[in-house]
Amino acid sequence: MSEPIINYVLRSSLSLALLYLFFTLFLGKDKMHRFNRFYLIASLIFSFVIPLLTIPAFFTSTTVTKLVDVSNLQENYFQIKTSTLKQESQFNFENLIPILYFSISLLFLIRFISNLIRLEISKSINPSIDYEGYRIVLIKDMVLPYSFLSTIYVNSVEYKEGRIPKELFAHEISHISQRHSLDIIFIELLKVFFWFNPLIYLFKKAIMLNHEYLADEAVTFSENNSSSYINILLNIAIRNSNSYLASSFNYSFTKKRLLMITKNKFSKTATLKRIAAIPLFLALGLLVINAQETKSIRSTWTTPPPGFFDFKSQTGKPSLIFIDCAISNIDLNKIDLAAMEKVVVYKDETAVKRFGDKGKDGVIEFTARKKESEIPKDQTIFAEVSSIPLNPKDIIEPFFVVEEMPEFMGGGDDLMIYWISRNLKYPQEAVKQKLEGRVTVTFYIDTKGKPQNIEVIKSTNSIFDAEAKRVIRSMPDWTPGRQRGVPVNVHKETDIIFKL
Repeated sequence: MSEPIINYVLRSSLSLALLYLFFTLFLGKDKMHRFNRFYLIASLIFSFVIPLLTIPAFFTSTTVTKLVDVSNLQENYFQIKTSTLKQESQFNFENLIPILYFSISLLFLIRFISNLIRLEISKSINPSIDYEGYRIVLIKDMVLPYSFLSTIYVNSVEYKEGRIPKELFAHEISHISQRHSLDIIFIELLKVFFWFNPLIYLFKKAIMLNHEYLADEAVTFSENNSSSYINILLNIAIRNSNSYLASSFNYSFTKKRLLMITKNKFSKTATLKRIAAIPLFLALGLLVINAQETKSIRSTWTTPPPGFFDFKSQTGKPSLIFIDCAISNIDLNKIDLAAMEKVVVYKDETAVKRFGDKGKDGVIEFTARKKESEIPKDQTIFAEVSSIPLNPKDIIEPFFVVEEMPEFMGGGDDLMIYWISRNLKYPQEAVKQKLEGRVTVTFYIDTKGKPQNIEVIKSTNSIFDAEAKRVIRSMPDWTPGRQRGVPVNVHKETDIIFKL
């Protein structure tokens, strides 16, 4: 799973957890249901949207250089390694994660759509009547009254026999008038995408319970007789509705609803709790928003100021200069800094680790700008990029990466590996001793496409070294690599596995 996705899930989950904790500790037990409904829905929207936003943090630099700590760069930054001869397919569980995620999401979506269809079918095949301007569908199922969108569903026998109290109709009408179904649809759609997050289910339970509080409050206020309504709730506490999406009398909420009905409506601390939610959202916004540093480069330098690149190596000798992945002997004072995209300075052990013995005196690497759009708008220096020489006499080492990499017989590294496997001769002495091994070979493809400077840099057994060098030397000509249209020497490295 990619790092941005993991980062988003962690940020959104942290926001959900803190907002739900605040609701449970300070809001959920007070009689301020309208505010709580807004708070719960806003918490979901906030937690899933804010981590997606990116706020640029601008920092203006007075130089065009970007000095980078390279101690944590990957080992292969300056090397292109080919795959081994013996490629064995390995099971990677990470490849199954997207398949598993989308499969379960699809199941949740199908479940959601099927329940919508089931309600529509029930509304279309069953008789319906008008009740105080609302549509009531008479169904055969023995269920408590429930509602969805603008429709109330009741058992036809109980309705015809007059066994449904008017308070229950008032309760469902309250669900409809306050559009509670929209909240349920919203959170069900969230579950399609975030089914793996347990906090979603806690929020759904809190939202549905708050819907019941709101409907109960509307009934007791209109009827002005809470004791009668409480008796109705107690009588139906053991009955259940089987509607998945509908607002209904859920017996699991009955105890909490009865306690809430009898609670004093006014709380001295309710206003303070509402106000406290504001800084909570602001603080979480700063915590979970994705702040991305954007550096605005405004350069007034075209050449390095005196002493800009002066640092003493252990030997006291001048540092190695790299321009666009190639070693160059250009005068450091003639380099146009404004034409450079990036400057990286390597010192001491880091330079040796990256460049071998050539880097013992330190390395200064320049990367030139490639597109006009990348140049600061206050500069007119694009034409000066071409003043950076790309002349074979200025390049004393092969390139590691070029615009057009060398090609083996018109194909890629896989074709080279196949050719090596067909032409490799297993050393007889290794056969007798039943030895296996791996040899890492470095070489470069010159401007005529021939392998040159073939060296073994790592070997498990020297008995294989000569054959590894021979097979590389016997390769047919490559198509040479090119940088800015000029054929150049390009470094290559490959592992050759000897396996009986």
